[in-house]
Amino acid sequence: MEKLLVIGLGGSGGKTLAFLMDELKFRLGDAFNGELPDCWEFVHIDVPLKPDGIGKKLATPVDQQGGTYVGLGATSYQEVDSTVYGKLQSSNPSAESALARWRPDKNQGGKILIAAGAGAYRAIGRMVTVSRADHIHAQLSQVLQRLSRSEDLGKLESLSGESSSSTSSSVRAIIVSSLVGGSGASMVLDV
Repeated sequence: MEKLLVIGLGGSGGKTLAFLMDELKFRLGDAFNGELPDCWEFVHIDVPLKPDGIGKKLATPVDQQGGTYVGLGATSYQEVDSTVYGKLQSSNPSAESALARWRPDKNQGGKILIAAGAGAYRAIGRMVTVSRADHIHAQLSQVLQRLSRSEDLGKLESLSGESSSSTSSSVRAIIVSSLVGGSGASMVLDV
């Protein structure tokens, strides 16, 4: 058994994580007092500043169940475009032609209110992701630090009857995302 990091990308990834967390709490019963073991971490990364709802509240959002929400939204698409273009020019000017192949038009992208999401436009979601890559990295680093200090692996092993063949510091990462959606599908490559 290993420590587990589950990352949900976009709205669909976050909703899937919320349902997964609910189900895991149910299956663990009272073993962890209605919580999830600290050797499991759940992170929802999406474009909106705050997680969007889950329909008729069929599942509680990830951040309200002890997981982490990483909102990437910015004030405007023009800000995102300028950030990505500036980073690219300073670090790898020869890659500008690769960006030009999928970079949305600034004027068209500006019509999407990215504080509320990428509007199911993959290219906009990817630009937001690239512009906030440092923030994503910092948030995931904090989660990995918490996992490195977690103590619940032994208790979880005793519940399952399995013993660990790996070191207690190893972490299995799983990424959950829609492949046909907007922001989640666009983040898979970069996250």
